[in-house]
Parts: sequence; C-alpha cells; structure tokens
Amino acid sequence: MKIAIIGSGNAASFHANAFNSLGVKIEGVLSSPNSSSVLPFSKENKVNNIYKELKDLQDSLTALDGLIIASDTISVPNYIYSLAPSGIPILCEKPVSYDLIILKELCKFKNVK
Repeated sequence: MKIAIIGSGNAASFHANAFNSLGVKIEGVLSSPNSSSVLPFSKENKVNNIYKELKDLQDSLTALDGLIIASDTISVPNYIYSLAPSGIPILCEKPVSYDLIILKELCKFKNVK
C-alpha cells in the first residue's frame, strides 16, 4: 500500500509513524514551500517524492492508495475540495474546519474520513 501525506509537522509525523509500523509506504509529501520540516520528515520516513505543488500530487493520485491530510486547519477544506472528487480515500487530521457551513458541505464526500 502506498500513500501520500499533506503536511510535514508533528501531526503528519504521528500518522507517518503509525502507517510505517503497518508496512504502508509513504510515497510522497506535500508541504508548504518554506517548510523547514519537509526535508527531515522525508528523510526520516524514506519518502520518494516531495511535491512542490498540489497539481504535482494530483498528477500522482493513480499511483496511490490513499492520502492523509495533516496540515493547518485553514488549508484542509481546499485540499478536500481539490482531491476528494478523485475518489481516493482520504484521512483528515482534525479539526477539518472551524466553519459549520463548510463542514456540512464536506460531508458529501464519502471517501473522506
């Protein structure tokens, strides 16, 4: 099984450790361009791809079995809107949003947990 993670901070590391212990390969990571944690995260988790932009990750979805979104809360809805229509299973770190209207709308994506 291969997954990608959006985020490279503490929450992403927590999820990466859990999935690594299950034998899941962290194939790629998308993090903010000025992230100081993405290189150490990639090295520690033997990540093959550091995606520079969301489009790069979107182009790689067919090679992945799932995604983890563990980024800052303000960015999560945009990632869901952009990636969920592909149908790929997505696990989101909480909170997904602080906006009730957005949360209700995101519930339409059955592949997002």
